[in-house]
Amino acid sequence: MTREFLKGLGLSDEAIEKVMAEYGRNINQLKSENEELKEKEKSFSELEKAKKALEEELKGANESIKEQKDKLKEAENGFTKYKNDVRLEKALKGAGFKSSDIAKKLIDIDKLKFNDDKIDGLDEAIEELKKSSEYLFEKTESANEDDGKSGAMQSHKPETSTGDAKSKMASQIDDIFNN
Repeated sequence: MTREFLKGLGLSDEAIEKVMAEYGRNINQLKSENEELKEKEKSFSELEKAKKALEEELKGANESIKEQKDKLKEAENGFTKYKNDVRLEKALKGAGFKSSDIAKKLIDIDKLKFNDDKIDGLDEAIEELKKSSEYLFEKTESANEDDGKSGAMQSHKPETSTGDAKSKMASQIDDIFNN
């Protein structure tokens, strides 16, 4: 809007001044609001960039947390396996096995269930081995002592194999370690 346009409408100079003053205030207010909107748009754009950067950082942190959880779970599983191996080793020694390593190879460990205070299935496996492979166990004192009733002499010499045939124990040990 120009002064000439207003004069062409037949307005007086005083009316034109008032209209132009009001028009100027409105224009200045609109320019100010426009600048505010531009600043807000710029701030919004910066916030969007910051948001994207934070989302990427969060994604990286979440991946790191997941990796750490996986490592922790792996370590916990390893510790549990170690703890169970120690418990099994102790139980096998307590059961009188000469070699717990051989016993572990003969027992199906996958069938055992490790609880807080007991290893389910181990007693049955030990009893089965006692029946089938008695020589794997240490002889108890009562079995070695002569009760004085038999009158028989006991030899303290170890048994030796006769000829080319392997003893039953040596044969089973070879089977365990060669499989």
